[in-house]
Amino acid sequence: MQVERILGLVGLLVTMGVVASAAVGFAVGYQSRDMQRTLRNVVLFGLAVGIAVWLGTRHLAAQHGPIITHEALVLGLGIGGGVILGTLCGLAFKRAKGEGRKVGNALVSVVLVLLFTAGIRGAFLQRLQQLAHIWQEIAPPPPVADNRQSAQSCPDHLKALWNAFNLYAQDWDALPPAAGWMDNPEIVSKVPHNADFHCPAVSNGHDDRYGYAYNEEVAGRSLGQKTNLKQMPNAAKTPLIYDSTDLAKNATDRFTSLPKPGRHNGVDYVLYLDGHVGEVKPK
Repeated sequence: MQVERILGLVGLLVTMGVVASAAVGFAVGYQSRDMQRTLRNVVLFGLAVGIAVWLGTRHLAAQHGPIITHEALVLGLGIGGGVILGTLCGLAFKRAKGEGRKVGNALVSVVLVLLFTAGIRGAFLQRLQQLAHIWQEIAPPPPVADNRQSAQSCPDHLKALWNAFNLYAQDWDALPPAAGWMDNPEIVSKVPHNADFHCPAVSNGHDDRYGYAYNEEVAGRSLGQKTNLKQMPNAAKTPLIYDSTDLAKNATDRFTSLPKPGRHNGVDYVLYLDGHVGEVKPK
């Protein structure tokens, strides 16, 4: 219920922001004396707003994933686009001759602004549900059966995953494939707790935020004549699983998604093939 109220409030604020932007644009257009210059300026202003909102949220996007970028672009489009649409409506209203045309023009302007606002609000709220996880991070976590799980650190989770991967490799003479690695029954059965698949810095261990990625460059690699992962070539320098900006389940990449800045007091944790967990400060 609390999350629903927050989403409703944010939706209201987005609506008010877009309508206010359109109102400002209408005033600018109505008072304009040079239509071409006004249009050029408001288009540049709209683009500047969109770029500024996007750049201003890159830091959050690095920590919480690309959904932040999506929401920032939608919000920037709503504000910048609202100013542009309002200006066009203001210019058209000023040029209309006769009371009848002015009233009709005003009604059309209101309808256009309302439709545009509804579209922006809908696009924003469609993805906003995923941002509700931010609330889960600041709210008290729900009680769990095993309190020890919630006390485990990120390195402990990664070491638990390494043990499962090492046992898998010994059974199958190879590392598991990248696709669906968190759903692989041979891995799941070897991980002590489901919470071990979740980075505790971004998840309460029971939601759909995971925060770990599997290095697809080593996925499926044969063990060869080795008996465990520690004996693999260059094992101490080869990333296996690590903190990732991709919070989705079964995330994989080529070791390219480390959060910037680091998720844990400026550093990210990386699990290497030999089983040790290192601290990496992303540049």
